[in-house]
Amino acid sequence: MRTFFKWCGYLVVFSILMALILSVFIETKDGAAKLVDSVTEWQTSLRIVRWTVIAALTIYWSEACQLLAKYKQLNHEQMERARAMRWHVIISLIAFELLVIESLPSRIFEG
Repeated sequence: MRTFFKWCGYLVVFSILMALILSVFIETKDGAAKLVDSVTEWQTSLRIVRWTVIAALTIYWSEACQLLAKYKQLNHEQMERARAMRWHVIISLIAFELLVIESLPSRIFEG
C-alpha cells in the first residue's frame, strides 16, 4: 500500500511539472503553434513505440509473469492466474489505444 501512495505522489509531482512546462509554452500563440508542431512530429514515432510495447508484451507475457512472480514471490497458482490473464490485458490495451489514444470512434463518425 505504501508503494501505491508513493507512485501517486510521483504522478502528482509529474503532473504539476508538466502543467508548469505547458503553461510556459502556451503563453503566446507562437508557443502554442510550436507545441502543436512538436507533438505532430512525435506522433507517429510514439504510435510505433506504443504498438511495439503491446506486441512485445504479447510475445513475452510468460517471461514477464515469471519475472513478476519471482519479484513479488507469488505462488504457483497466482502465477498461473497471471498467465491466464494474457489476452484480457492485451485486448484491454488495444481497446484503450484505439478508443482513447487514437480516437477511432470520432474519426469514424466525423461528418
